[in-house]
Amino acid sequence: MRKLRTAIGLALLGSTAATAHAQQVKDAFFPTLFLASEYRYDGTSSSSGNPVVQASLYWWRADHFYAGVFASTVDYSGFHDPDTSYEIDVYAGYNWDIGQPFFEMGGDATRISLEGMYTFFPDQGPPGPTFDFFQMKAAIQNRRGPLTLRAETALVPEASYGAGYAAKIEGGARYALTGWLTLSGEYGYREAELRSDRSWWDIGAVFTIGQFDLDLRWYDTDLDFAECGFSENCDPALVGSLSWNPWRG
Repeated sequence: MRKLRTAIGLALLGSTAATAHAQQVKDAFFPTLFLASEYRYDGTSSSSGNPVVQASLYWWRADHFYAGVFASTVDYSGFHDPDTSYEIDVYAGYNWDIGQPFFEMGGDATRISLEGMYTFFPDQGPPGPTFDFFQMKAAIQNRRGPLTLRAETALVPEASYGAGYAAKIEGGARYALTGWLTLSGEYGYREAELRSDRSWWDIGAVFTIGQFDLDLRWYDTDLDFAECGFSENCDPALVGSLSWNPWRG
């Protein structure tokens, strides 16, 4: 299950870094590779606290459509599922820019995005309830100088493993202190028809050196041991992620 921050890289709605580079071309692909100490999705661990390898490919288009694919190893042994080992997300959407194009640095800019994404797990266990799900998202970003604010909502008609419908809202902020250091944090709330509702939050920093980003982030949720499926996958954790962006000059 893809998290739109640590696991995202260029899969972020309206990725500013990617589109800033793309403004010189009509269409372009932007690959990113990740090594992370853990994979967190909406505050909970999708890797049972273990390291993961991830990759994304973002397709930027000059007509404001975009698409991409994200893949990650997963480990659900903490949820008593030792078989499922990887996840694939396929998504597409459209960006509306209000005022100047969002990728143009300097000045104020606002972007609204609509996206559909299908998440599936090709090697999940025997027939029965599936982890696969489809979700629809809407997001708005507003940039004022070094500060960018973001709000997002998502709806899942049928959530993983027979959880019924699910809906969430989340908001976040990031502040570029320098060209190599950005601070950011977010808060989210999710409710599901047949699962415990939850809140989650994170705060961290991204260090940029050339083609590499190092993200260090603290995660926490309000779920207890029982609400987390009698696992430790909802415990607070410090997560580190190193990404390589070969498209950067």
